[in-house]
Amino acid sequence: MKYIVWRTRTFNVVSWMETADGVNYKNKSYDYAQGDGYFVKYKNKCSDEYSPNWFDANKYKTIGPAISRLGLSLDNSIKTMDDFYTFNKLDKSHLRDETISKILDEDNNLKEVFFERGHIDKIDDNGNFIGNAGDEIMEYVKSHIKKQFQASKSIQKKFEKLGVGNYIDNSISDEDFWNKILK
Repeated sequence: MKYIVWRTRTFNVVSWMETADGVNYKNKSYDYAQGDGYFVKYKNKCSDEYSPNWFDANKYKTIGPAISRLGLSLDNSIKTMDDFYTFNKLDKSHLRDETISKILDEDNNLKEVFFERGHIDKIDDNGNFIGNAGDEIMEYVKSHIKKQFQASKSIQKKFEKLGVGNYIDNSISDEDFWNKILK
């Protein structure tokens, strides 16, 4: 199984044109078109090449490089799935479908995940289009969160071995502490 990346148009302030309605942003950055297609190849420092045809797309063997090509944030500050959704905004249509399923009490499973930046699709080894890779993205993010949790636990154990456990002194009650400080 391989992965391909669809990137939506990016709107940059660098290239703009004034209209009667106000500022009309074009689909260009540094006079190069950006996004609105499957990522094909790295062209130069200012732009990449995109195609509307999925069979022209650059194929990734694992989901990790596809996530980084899409530009999704997976740094060490992400501790929960809500943090992931905060840093990487979902598409408005996906949010609408989620709200409707909550109102209708339907089971909402994230089989198809579309972000504002784009989405990741999957193809089989023969080059046949399969569909959206939402399940794989969610599993990858969950494993990343689990690794971060395990790393923080190991650091906490190291501190406990050094005797740096709880840094808050509970021997004095809160009222006594604040009465002493506020005098």
